Amino acid sequence: MAEKKEKIDRKKLADKIKQRFLAGVAYKRQQGFYEKWEEYERFWNAEQWPEVTPDTETLPRPVTNHFASIIERKVSALLMETPEIYFEPKDCDPETTDADEAADLLTKVAKQQAENLGGNDEDVTLEELNEEVARSAALFGTGVWCFTWDNSVTGGIPGNTAWVGNIVGQEIDPTNFFPGNPTDPRIQTQPWIIVAERRPLQEVKDFYRQYAPDVVDLLQPERTAGDTQVYEHEKVEQEMVDPVNILHHFERVIDSETGKKKLGYAVECQGHVLRYEEELYKHSLYPFVAFRWYPRKKSAWGKPESADLISNQKEINRVDAIMLLSGYTTGMPHIRYKDQFVDARDITNDPGTLIKDNSPLGAWAVDYMNPPPMPAYPANMRDKLAAEMKDVSGTHEAWSGKAPSADLNASAIIALQEAAGIPMRQIQKRFYRALREIGVLWLAFWKEFYTEARLIKITGPDNQVSYAWFRGTDYADMKFDVKVKAGAASPYSRALLMANLDKMLDKGVINQEEYLEMLPADVFPKAQQILQKRQQAQQQAIAMQQMMAQLGAAQQQGGQAAPGMQPSVPFNPEVLGAPVNNLVR
Repeated sequence: MAEKKEKIDRKKLADKIKQRFLAGVAYKRQQGFYEKWEEYERFWNAEQWPEVTPDTETLPRPVTNHFASIIERKVSALLMETPEIYFEPKDCDPETTDADEAADLLTKVAKQQAENLGGNDEDVTLEELNEEVARSAALFGTGVWCFTWDNSVTGGIPGNTAWVGNIVGQEIDPTNFFPGNPTDPRIQTQPWIIVAERRPLQEVKDFYRQYAPDVVDLLQPERTAGDTQVYEHEKVEQEMVDPVNILHHFERVIDSETGKKKLGYAVECQGHVLRYEEELYKHSLYPFVAFRWYPRKKSAWGKPESADLISNQKEINRVDAIMLLSGYTTGMPHIRYKDQFVDARDITNDPGTLIKDNSPLGAWAVDYMNPPPMPAYPANMRDKLAAEMKDVSGTHEAWSGKAPSADLNASAIIALQEAAGIPMRQIQKRFYRALREIGVLWLAFWKEFYTEARLIKITGPDNQVSYAWFRGTDYADMKFDVKVKAGAASPYSRALLMANLDKMLDKGVINQEEYLEMLPADVFPKAQQILQKRQQAQQQAIAMQQMMAQLGAAQQQGGQAAPGMQPSVPFNPEVLGAPVNNLVR
């Protein structure tokens, strides 16, 4: 009876997941997302003209892709300063230092985690994921990160610092993401979340055989992804792959016994449950973080940058086509002839061709039809449309370092960049808010799964490497605030920093040693080596001064110095960095 009940429950669960998925597909179709997102993707790829018809086969189809250029500029402006996740103690005794040290260690762990978000054979960083998510958000309105715990990932030195399991990150395409409540912009308050995926059949069988050995052999290839397949390149699949559609279902419920939240997980394919976990993670957080480019009121989906650009891009393409067509008809006008006087076979586009004219004297036989002259307003209209696109979107040349005048210095360029970046401020705030949610999710994973100490590599500001042991469960009862700060700025910010350092050195505000200490490591990596050599030279000079003082004292007390201790040259303490053997023999 128990076995029979389990089968009935799994069948009901599979049906429920499928119904929820179809409801999510219906909502997206009702909102027009599939059609819009497909068009945005085509325009990004410069496929901006409809199919050729008999009436339009001679129409030119130029594409100057302002659409993609503006989106790429805004994504680059958003990611120009590399953000970093850091932690601060929360609700701790200010007189204790353990919380501060723990927060500092978590910050260093987060820095290493950001560089290691792939599997055993993958190299995935948070910076790469941020670029993918930001571009998806600009194109489609919403970008989604996914961070899960993968026990198949291993690392370290076997028998010494080996570890098993790590956080793995990836981007989820918004077309495959289905929140349970599409009117709620928050991820962690969703009743359930479904992620659709299309994978090769054999790969699905091999992976899920350990969870459902009696089910995987019943699966059959599915030749279409159905209503969720919106990209043109997705609709043409490679033969012999035999893909299937699977649904990952995450649902957070309240445990009736403990009253605590539990995150359940199930995988559905063709009416079967391939995997079921009553409690996937004890921290009960959904492993997703969403970023909306422009928020829409009472919606989990944002408004993309594409929505404001695509109409103007279409009009620019049409105006360009009209101008080109006018150039064609003016440069190569239609030929008019009388067939009783001229053989049509003699008329070609080759220059210098002889045409036999059999018309009587004074009658015309062949000539060009004069097209109307091209008016001036299409070119002005095109420039106006392109300028309005840039002006409304807030993309200016200052972002790329270009300035109205070549005489502007670094400070003026930075000022222009700051002014041009004002429209990006709110987008950047939403992006940083999403990164804070990533930090909260990472911290929950560390507290739950870092049960053994791991050796963490720490790279200092001067590229100096050190190591520290970290066990996440040691901080399970401690609370931390997650913050995000901007990291390395643009090249022009560094140029401004260098210009200010040069002025301070020239005016004597700082000395040479302080100048070297303040140099950014990415500008001059050898600065610390020079400082170390100078410090060594100063230590040698101090030691030599002490030695000479001892020699002077010995001469006063005992007359002559001991043989072999008499300096052959006068000592000059200003000579720094010279080898000791050149000073004392």
